[in-house]
Parts: sequence; structure tokens; C-alpha cells
Amino acid sequence: MWIASGLPGGTYRSVYARNLEKLMPDYKLYYRPSSGSGENLEMLAAGDADLAFAQADVYAAKLAQAPERFGGLVVLGALADECVYIAHRRDGPVRELGQLGEPVDGRPARIALGAVSGGMAGTWGYLTMLNPKLTQAAVDDTGDTLALNQLAVGAFDAVGWVTDPDNYDHKMLRAALANDALALMPLKDPNLVTKLHDGTRVYDARKVKLADRWNAPKLETLCTQALVLVRDDADPKLLNKVADLVGLKRDVITGRAKN
Repeated sequence: MWIASGLPGGTYRSVYARNLEKLMPDYKLYYRPSSGSGENLEMLAAGDADLAFAQADVYAAKLAQAPERFGGLVVLGALADECVYIAHRRDGPVRELGQLGEPVDGRPARIALGAVSGGMAGTWGYLTMLNPKLTQAAVDDTGDTLALNQLAVGAFDAVGWVTDPDNYDHKMLRAALANDALALMPLKDPNLVTKLHDGTRVYDARKVKLADRWNAPKLETLCTQALVLVRDDADPKLLNKVADLVGLKRDVITGRAKN
């Protein structure tokens, strides 16, 4: 079985895929490295993978853009939430999501999203479908802590990323919270809370903690889901096997099973 699972070291490849492999000893698993959800879906649709992990919002965007290409994919289930984080300068001109769709001092607002086929770029693509004004923002593919450092000195107006809300050790979150010049943008627009026609949740509004302690500050944001997908012509035995594991062993796959 070939899995489109992102880069080594990432959650999809190093947690979900690795744990799924342990639960499928009768299968030999191989991995298609990629830059993230968008490329995972492309490989699955092209027949270069048998199974893929992808964010629900990236899948929704692909489905809307090319239904004839991605309409043949089947969602087997969801593994865990992944939430949207957008950092901005505390004293900057952009402090709310809607302001990214407005001019800033006579120029487009600038947001850094990381790799073009990565998770946050896919998220942004779907957000622009829900709020077309956001297409006015100038998008840059700078990512990681470099983007946050450049945000702090004025190169960007915002920097976005997507991650597991329980991953308090995520370096982007740590770097943003450690920089007094930066803050995280609340995402509270109820018009962004959506589902697909089959009921698959694309976004939910949530308040997520920013540290692993009972009195940690919280952020209002949007959360999507990490989905497991196959093609509709998948081997029925494989489809049923993975569906059973997602339904019965979700905590094992995500690494959240209690010891």
C-alpha cells in the first residue's frame, strides 16, 4: 500500500502513517513524500497513492475547484483536529482576518503561508472561497520561524500555519508567544463554519488553549480535521480494513492512546 503522507518528521508521516503501519502487519506500506495535504490529494487522485492524509478544508477546496478530478475520493474518517493560527504584529495595521482583504497604506496586505502545496496554503485557498475579499492579500511562501521573524520587523502583516491544537510544543506557536511584538489573531466569523454536502465538517469554531496548564490563555479560532481518504475504486478489503482501524483505533493512530 502506498501512502501519501507528507514529509518525514511531520505528524502525518511520523505519527499517523507509522502507527497505521503497526496496525496493518499483513500489508507492506510504502510512503510518497510530499509538501502537505494538497500534494497528498493530487497523488491520490492521480493513482500514485492508495491512501492519503489531508486537511478537510484543503480537500473541500480541491473538490470545489476540480470536482471531476477529486469527486472520486472517499473519506474513510477523521483522525484529529487541526487548527488555524495567524500571527500579527501587536502594533501593526492588520489585527483581524477581514483586514487582510483591505489595502494597507495603499498596498495589499501581506501574509506568509509557507509552501504552496502545504497545509496553510490550502487553508487560505478555502478561506478565500468563503470570503472572496481575502484574495486581495499578497501571499508569500516564506514559512517557519523565518516568516515570524520577518513579520516582527514589518516584512509581512500576518503569518499563518495549521497544527494540532494539543501540540503546545509546536515551534511556530512557541516562537509567536515568545515574541512580545507578536500576537495571535482571533478568528470568530460564524460565516466560516461550514460542512460539505456529505456532512464532513470543514471548520468548527473553537477556543484552544495556548499552553498545557489549566489557566492557560485561549484563542478563538477555526479548526478543521485531518482526514483519511482513498479512491472510490480502492480494494474493498483495504477500504474496510482502514475504515475499521480509523473507527476503532483512532487514539492509537494519532498517538493519543493511554498507556
